[in-house]
Amino acid sequence: MKPLILLVGLVFFSCNTLFSQEILGKLKLQDAEMSMKASKWEEALEHIKEAEKFFTKPQSAAVWMKIQIFDKQLDLQQTWKTWQLLKAQFSVFETQLKDDERWTQVQKLQEKYKGYPAAESEWASFMNKGAATASTTNTTGNTASENRSGSTTTNNSGSGSTSTTSNSSGAKATVYFMRSTGFGGSANPFTLFVNNQFVSMLSNKRYVQQDLPAGEHFFASQVDGKTLKERTVSHSYVLEAGKTYYLKVYFIPDKGLRVQVVFLKVNDAEGQKMLAELKEQK
Repeated sequence: MKPLILLVGLVFFSCNTLFSQEILGKLKLQDAEMSMKASKWEEALEHIKEAEKFFTKPQSAAVWMKIQIFDKQLDLQQTWKTWQLLKAQFSVFETQLKDDERWTQVQKLQEKYKGYPAAESEWASFMNKGAATASTTNTTGNTASENRSGSTTTNNSGSGSTSTTSNSSGAKATVYFMRSTGFGGSANPFTLFVNNQFVSMLSNKRYVQQDLPAGEHFFASQVDGKTLKERTVSHSYVLEAGKTYYLKVYFIPDKGLRVQVVFLKVNDAEGQKMLAELKEQK
């Protein structure tokens, strides 16, 4: 009997560890998305690099973000090295991620680079001919460039998208904090803070709605206490007026026996589906 109990314990621990690793990876991708919105390309790449350590296979959100970053950098730098980095990400998407919904966007962006040289020896002359400038006037290329920005939406497999649904005020954003954390820890409510101020408790299978002004806000949550603890981590989000954000609230193991409560932004479809299964926190 004891070996069976031990085996079950090990399986539970392994699954919980893998789940936590995945959440940490997705949080890093959220950080990368925020850096992209601020046009901090190198910082975004560093976040993506950190995120990829938590995954065992390429993530479409991470690869798509790198494609956008290298595309932007190539417009600015026009170096052979950047072109090779971009080509490598095109290849990863084409060989491993063609089933992803972003594949169509990747193909459109590839059209922009048709005719680019395959050999470094041809690069200088190609640039001198003004091919890079000409390519940016291509209709397909412009469409792809418009799709390329730090605010481009990503789905749940990376850093979740934001909705374009407008709320009644038009000057605020709507944020749903949603919790569905299963049996483990379900008896303990999470304490929610917005900009370091307590706003609500959040029990399992519940959600909290907040209408907030556009701009940067800090969200935090902890397992106990209505006073924000020094060790509790705050997460920064830049909200746009008229948009709706869906944030899953999780807890993951922290140092010792403590846990850390984190927020994971998901896309509209997943957020709306999850919201329909939850009750509003009273």
